[in-house]
Amino acid sequence: MQQYLIIGLNDFGGRVIERARALPLDASIVYHRLDCAACPVEGTYLEYRRQLLDVLNHEVYNFSNTHLTVYLAGLLIQEHMADDLIHLGYLFKTFFRENIILNPRMKVLTAMPAIIPEEAYGWLPATQQALGRIDHFASLKEPFQPAYTEVQRALPSISGPPFDEIVFCYSESLDDEDLAVTAQAAATKIYFDIVVLPARAGAEEKVAEFYRNPPAAQGYAPVTGTSVAFMPSLRRLVADEMELMIASRLWDRFLPAEPPRSADILDRVDGVLEQIGARQIREVVAGIVTQALEREKWFDLAALDTLAAYNVETSLAPDTCLAGFMQTLERERNRYAGRVRDLVIDAIERMPERLAAAIRERHPEMDLREIDTLFTFAFHKLADLPAQSRSLAQEARDELDRARREIGVKTARLREIVSARSARMKKGGETEARIREVLETVSVGALLRCGLMVTAAEAVSQDTTLDGRIRESYARMHAMYEQYLGRRPELLAHFANRRDAYVARGELSLFVLRQLFRRRLLDAQIHAKIDGLLQDPSAQPLRLLAGKFLFEKWWQQPDMPLDEVERGMIESVRVLAGTHVERMTEELTVDHRELGHVLRDVARDQAGAIFDRKYLEHPQAAFREAIFVCHKEPDVSAALADAPFANPDLTDVAHVPALPYQVLLVSELYNLPFRALRQYDSMARGKVE
Repeated sequence: MQQYLIIGLNDFGGRVIERARALPLDASIVYHRLDCAACPVEGTYLEYRRQLLDVLNHEVYNFSNTHLTVYLAGLLIQEHMADDLIHLGYLFKTFFRENIILNPRMKVLTAMPAIIPEEAYGWLPATQQALGRIDHFASLKEPFQPAYTEVQRALPSISGPPFDEIVFCYSESLDDEDLAVTAQAAATKIYFDIVVLPARAGAEEKVAEFYRNPPAAQGYAPVTGTSVAFMPSLRRLVADEMELMIASRLWDRFLPAEPPRSADILDRVDGVLEQIGARQIREVVAGIVTQALEREKWFDLAALDTLAAYNVETSLAPDTCLAGFMQTLERERNRYAGRVRDLVIDAIERMPERLAAAIRERHPEMDLREIDTLFTFAFHKLADLPAQSRSLAQEARDELDRARREIGVKTARLREIVSARSARMKKGGETEARIREVLETVSVGALLRCGLMVTAAEAVSQDTTLDGRIRESYARMHAMYEQYLGRRPELLAHFANRRDAYVARGELSLFVLRQLFRRRLLDAQIHAKIDGLLQDPSAQPLRLLAGKFLFEKWWQQPDMPLDEVERGMIESVRVLAGTHVERMTEELTVDHRELGHVLRDVARDQAGAIFDRKYLEHPQAAFREAIFVCHKEPDVSAALADAPFANPDLTDVAHVPALPYQVLLVSELYNLPFRALRQYDSMARGKVE
């Protein structure tokens, strides 16, 4: 019976355990987290021995007779981690030596990041020394003699290295996302060893032969470099890529770098001014008067109707009634004069905002630079309105004076009708008909409208600060346009930087594989399909999405973080373009034969970051290479069958339907002396004798 014990050291080891638990590992596995950051194993040997022995006694079935593989998962860059790994490895070997049973197979899963934080350089010399001790014991120059102050009895010496294999997983840095990738790589290595490799070794003789015959090398050198690149399914990968790139392209179009042609914009100025009724000051004032009379309804026009209110038998003389109505009309006009003034001043002050809204409504296809240019050109005409109000006020006064003179003439005519000898003030008589004929020509609404025109025009002409206020309103709006246009480089850079992070939301990925896979196999097709989508007439709402998002959401929150802008745009793109993206992903074709070259480059680059390249040619360093491609898509094996990788010792393309994610496992196996690790470039700052 084969059993496995996975010991996760500190936080990194805990991450490895969490990810290993999530994998479909159908085997007898015991998971145990061991915190040794504060207390080194060498200083508290008995406590660690007691704890691990309890784990074996309680969790491992008949561990004295079983085949046991122990995985130690710990981040090598942590303080005294290298020493802890040595002592933990010998600790397990001591258990079995004392009980005269078979040794367990010890494997270490660790990582040396390519970018080491400054605080780590303090203990790098100690790590180098620990690696040197491993090399010393592995070369059988002397046995390891356990000696701890807490232990009074003599512990048996052990010849050979503390573990059978060291797996260095690729790690870009110690950032949280990179550590998550590294921990998943370690967990995937466990899955590969326990689930995938035994099945492949049983099915493929070349795989079994590869592992039965390790290359001969001088001394002991169980070093393996492992790079694991995670990919979601091709459809999900492309969908995520397209959603992000569509959002980026929409912002690139809506916030252009180059200004538009002025001739194209000038032709649209009159149209937007006509839409808001602001081509001339008379249109603006007439609109305010109409609003006061018809929408605000401050005046009861029915009560001011002379003809409707006059009764020939009960009313006063018609000329007296008409004069009274004119006085009432003037009182009503003066009563609401202040409101009319406020209404017209407020309307003109808000003209720049109304102009901006009209531009967006009338020309939703325009980008922000075109909007800003059209807004500026139209405002130059809008700014002349206060100056035009002086002549309009004079014209309105002249019209009102003419209307009053006409009323005077009609009043005299009514006096003549009433004073005639034949006048009979009876209902239905000829005199009443002649009086009503005159009163019908009196339009109360027209008189009131003319008076309000005078009031509104004079209010504009007399406000000496109005011109400055509307220019301030324009400057405020123009500054907002400039602010968002100025964020173009920052916004596009954010989307470019987020591209790798965003497509890795659901499943982890390695940067190198992403870049190569995308650049060689996907980018050209993705860009071509997005170009076709944005030119499709049915995608008109999608093309307008950036402007809609800006004015409906971002405009109200100018300090909105770019992460929120990104999320909002992605969600909107997903809603509007979801069916298009699904169709395009189904049409996408990938030449899987190119995948082999991509994987080779990933393996070389990542392995080169783990090991010093010069040791690949070291005469005492045996070298061999294996590349395993584990995937969920059945067509990958067939596609790669005719395109083997260039001269590896072993290439194995395996279809593993039970994988919880699509994984491309690239293993570079090196039989290198441990001194190769001591010469690691990032550790070269502190030279240890």
